[in-house]
This record gives sequence, C-alpha cells and structure tokens, in this order.
Amino acid sequence: MRNMKKKCSGQALQQSLVRPCSLQAGQAAILIIFVIGMVSLLIGMSLSKTGFQESMMGRSIAGSTKAFYVANSGIEDAFYKIQTLGYAEEDDYTLDVGEGSAKVTIKTISVSDEEDVVEVTVREIISVGKYGNFVRRIRVIAQNTVIAPDFTRFIQAGDGGIEIGQRVKITSSGADQVNIYSKSFVRGRNYGSESGCDNPISTTNIDGNVFAVGSIERLSNGTGPCITGNAYAGNLYECRIFGQGFSGSEDSFDCPYDACDPATDPDCKIPEERPLPDIGVSYIEDHLTGHAETVWPGNCEIGGSSDCSIESEDGTPMIGNMIIEGNLETRSNSALYLSGPVWVKGDVTLESNQTISLDPASEDDTSLIILADGRITADANTRFTSDDNKFLLVASKYVNGILGDPETICEGSAGNAVTINPNVQSILFYAINGCAYVAPTAAQAFLGAILAQGVIIDNNVEIIYNPALKDAEFFLNEGGSWQILSFTEI
Repeated sequence: MRNMKKKCSGQALQQSLVRPCSLQAGQAAILIIFVIGMVSLLIGMSLSKTGFQESMMGRSIAGSTKAFYVANSGIEDAFYKIQTLGYAEEDDYTLDVGEGSAKVTIKTISVSDEEDVVEVTVREIISVGKYGNFVRRIRVIAQNTVIAPDFTRFIQAGDGGIEIGQRVKITSSGADQVNIYSKSFVRGRNYGSESGCDNPISTTNIDGNVFAVGSIERLSNGTGPCITGNAYAGNLYECRIFGQGFSGSEDSFDCPYDACDPATDPDCKIPEERPLPDIGVSYIEDHLTGHAETVWPGNCEIGGSSDCSIESEDGTPMIGNMIIEGNLETRSNSALYLSGPVWVKGDVTLESNQTISLDPASEDDTSLIILADGRITADANTRFTSDDNKFLLVASKYVNGILGDPETICEGSAGNAVTINPNVQSILFYAINGCAYVAPTAAQAFLGAILAQGVIIDNNVEIIYNPALKDAEFFLNEGGSWQILSFTEI
C-alpha cells in the first residue's frame, strides 16, 4: 500500500509538471493565430482601400479629362468665331458641351481703331470647362496675321512735307480723285493758267484734293501747285484751286479760291494732324522671328554667288517667309516670285527691268510685304504683277535726318530712305522714318503710292493712283488667317 501511494504520488507529480508546459504551448498557438488573423484582416482592409482609391482615381482621371475636353471645345468655338465672324468686341458666354459646360471669355489685348492705324489684333481666350465636380482651365493667345493699313491717301507725308516739281501730274486710274496729305507743307513749282491745270505742260498738276496742316505754297522760285479739286490748309500761298478751299489764316495771298461751307463740307477746316499708317512693324518682325522658314546669314544676291532664293516649279527664283541678315539685291532683266513676307536687315535694291510676281503655286492671291531696316532703291521698270488688285508693300525703317525736323528729313539723295526710278508699277513704297524720292522720268509713269516722313517728286513725273489700295490687305501667312501664339493650361 505504501508503494502504491508513492507511485501515485509520482504520477501526480509528473502530471503537475506537464500541464503548465501544455498550457503555455496552447496560449502561444492562440496568440499566433490571432496575430495572423489581424495581419490578414489589415491586408484585406488595405487591399480594399487601395482598390477603392484606384477606382476613385480612375473615375477622377476620367472626369478631369472630360472637363479638359469641354474647356478645349470652348477654345475651338471661340477661335472659330474670331476666325470667321470677326468678333471685334470682347465677349463672355457659356457653351454647353454634352453633360458639361464651358465658360468662355474673349478679351482684346492690343488693337487700335484710330484712323490711319493698322488693326493688328491680339486676342486672349480663356475657357473654363466643367464636368460634374471637375474643372479645367485653358488660356490661348491668338494673333490676326492680316495687316490692313487703310491707304486712302495716295501720297502722305509727315513733318518733312511734300515737294513737287514741274511737269508733274498726279492722278487716279479710277473715278475717285486722289487725296494728298501733309502734316507740314505741300509745295509746287507751276500753278498753270486760268484755263486749267494742263496748260502749260510745265504745270504742277494735282488732279484731286490736297490737305496740309501747314501751308500750300510755291517751291523755291515757282508759283505753287495747281489743284483741280479742293484744298484745305493752315495757309494758302501762291497756288491755284479750281475747287473750294479753306485757309486758317486771313493773310493768304496769290491763291484765289471759293470758300468751302463747314455746314456741308466736314473737311472745311485746318486738317488734323494724322500719323502715318501703322503697318505693324513689330508684328511683322515677331511673326518672322517665330515662323520664318529660312534665316539667311548674310547678303543675298538673287542669281549671284550668295543666292538665298529657291527654285519654283517653273524654275523662277523665289523668296518668302524668310529673314535676310544682310542686303537683298535682285538681278536685272529677270523675274522673281514672292511666297511670303521678307524681312531684310540691310538694304534692298530692285534692279532694272525686274518683274516681281506672287508664287503661282500658292493657293492664295495675297498682297505681300518686304520690310527693310536699311534703304530701298527701285531701279527703272521694276514691276509687281498679279491677276487681281494685289500689291507689294516695300517699307524702309531707315532713319535719315532728325525725325520731327522738316529741314533735315530730306537732306539730299544720300539721305533718301526710298528712291523710286522711272516706270515702277503696282508697288507701294513706305519710308517709315525717312524721305522718299521720285526720280525724273521721260514719258513714263509711276503706278503705286508713296508714304514717307518727307516726299520729293522731281520734274517730269506722272504718278497714277490705284483706288483699290484703300482696301489692300497684306498677309503675314498663307491665307491671312488668325494663328495661335500660345496654348497653356492655367
């Protein structure tokens, strides 16, 4: 019995030692299972959250993209209206695009509606596209590449005035009379006779109207101009007027005229000071700086060793949409095509018997521009030809003399910004900062127009104005349309 008790007591002792170990192992297993369960739960929750976020992000990207397309539709609608309808004024409207809408604002950044100032317009278009709760904003800057200076005056001068020699006839090729304007004076050499401005042949014959802020008077030892139309000036000295006139001074002499009536004639007053037309020089330069197809690094001699032209489809040399860093000189007795505007940073010489035409392969028959930083010389028989009333504008930025000083603007042949020789046709010459000189001719006419700070027309010259010039438009790119300068999201 004692031995059995001892045995039993030993077994009890062994069991008492084993139970704590089993209990600890079970507790550890439960803890591991709990931790694994929690980790699995967290992973599941994380995956669920990530999936939800990705789903929301996908929906957000889709909604934001649709809002962008809505905003872009607003830009396209505004650009179409500007391109086809003009939209000269600012506008603010809402465009419905499917389930979204675009708030469109059109603003004018630069435009001038003053008389004689070119309307080169830059517009800002802002479109705010909204689709559901998503909003996107786009800003576009657009520029009009059509330059319409409104050349309603056949000859126009600034402070340097207009001097006209004898045996000169200034007339129009159409029914409209010519208009001559000077911010200073208009001087002529021979005022003809009481029978008309065609007699004697040495008359300074202006077949139209004359406007001079200063005086209409004689040139050196002459007797003044003969004017078939009306004349309006600060002073009328030594001239003959077959129409009506107005003088701002009562001491006018040797220039009898019938006084105009301010009640019926709005021009019956001293002419207002008007600037020369603004052809948008900075816009031309900016356009070619950003869009020129070619930048020629030096002088260009068409047909010479430094020829910057390309060969057209029929083999004729052609230039256009380019910047020439030096001088431009054409060949005599040859043809040249223009395909776009040209900016010459030196002088331009158009040699004799030169025919300049629009590129026949171009789909648009447009008037074009050659802009020169230096002087321009057009030798005899230089012609611009086209199938319609299109023109070539050749403009010089050359400064000679002192701007604003009538005595120095035209200081002689060495100072001429533009020199025009006999029988030049369908070209509009513009000395923006200097003097334009028309050389003597023999039974040959200059068909075109002249604008300059000062104008000198020598003896034996016939100048004929084309009335279509008043509606002339000069294009910076093919088609003369609007172009987008910048497209940004804001």
